[in-house]
Amino acid sequence: MRIARITSCILLLVPLIWTAHADEPAVITTSASATETIRPTLASFDVSISSTARSIEAVRANTATTTAAVKAALVAAGLPTNDLKSSVLNVGTHWKYKDGESKADGFEANNRLHVETHLLDAVGLFLDAALTAGAHEVSAASFRSEETDAARHRALAKAVAIATADAQAMAGAVQAHVGSLVALSTDPLQSNDVQEIVVTATRTMGAPSPVQTSIIIPDVTVSVTVHGRWRVTSATH
Repeated sequence: MRIARITSCILLLVPLIWTAHADEPAVITTSASATETIRPTLASFDVSISSTARSIEAVRANTATTTAAVKAALVAAGLPTNDLKSSVLNVGTHWKYKDGESKADGFEANNRLHVETHLLDAVGLFLDAALTAGAHEVSAASFRSEETDAARHRALAKAVAIATADAQAMAGAVQAHVGSLVALSTDPLQSNDVQEIVVTATRTMGAPSPVQTSIIIPDVTVSVTVHGRWRVTSATH
């Protein structure tokens, strides 16, 4: 069982500003950002099954047979049946190209299976199982976290703490104090909460894999930026 790993780092992005005019209260404006890096919790990928035949009936039958074999192989490899989310079948004319001309040459079918699983460490095994069972190809595996909101909230708290501390440091440097908060805002979510890695895993249908496909699971990074404005009072007040 993989233990979730969370790390964080903080980076100031923009200059700090202190403004004061004779006809308005002095204010300090600060901006800061924080980043939370978390482990993904969900992986997804597509499996394609293709076939050609002289008749629609034959191409449908061939595709159905291979699809059943691929599903059985995935389940045998440990994939829960509920992780097979959808299946999209397309059937059309198969065109043969020769000497710059195209000619109808039977029919072709493609069935795409969509898989979503929490078994991240087994993704490589599932890809190999599908290809060995007759799948034509698999897509890039996508990884995302279902804990992005919680990570964003932690990052916001850190960014606000840094922005507040910067305001206090600036005020202290000129023998003043930070007063009441005037405004506090944040930018829209900026995160690569879905990261993709391309898996080169297309092989001849049914050919055995000598080495299991290795998947390096990427981290999910959530970054936020906050902007704060405080009134400033002199040290004598």
